[in-house]
Amino acid sequence: MPRLSLIPPLLAALLAVLPAGGAAAQDATPAGAEDAGAYLAARVAESQDDYRQAAAWYARALERDPANAQLLEGAVLSVLGLGDIPAAAEYARRLLAAGANSQAAYLAIHAERAGNGEFAQLSQD
Repeated sequence: MPRLSLIPPLLAALLAVLPAGGAAAQDATPAGAEDAGAYLAARVAESQDDYRQAAAWYARALERDPANAQLLEGAVLSVLGLGDIPAAAEYARRLLAAGANSQAAYLAIHAERAGNGEFAQLSQD
């Protein structure tokens, strides 16, 4: 189990170097003005390192626009910041299904697999 002890420092390092919004931020914007309030609240919470509030606001924004890559990546990063790997992996799968290529999404899925002891799958990806 020594490999599991590497997950928290790796997550912290990734969160420290990823820009807010990540790669998907360049490709997608919220669908409309009615989505802007929750999106902007999530971004403000993110900028203040309040991952709990950011995650809640991203979830609210995703209710209106469930396949938005920018919102999904923000949700992945926010719940990773909270240490909720299963929730991050679920958002990550939705993000990849939406066609995004996100390092944060792959990290969340790999962290979930490592936490479940699925080490053989990690070496295949």
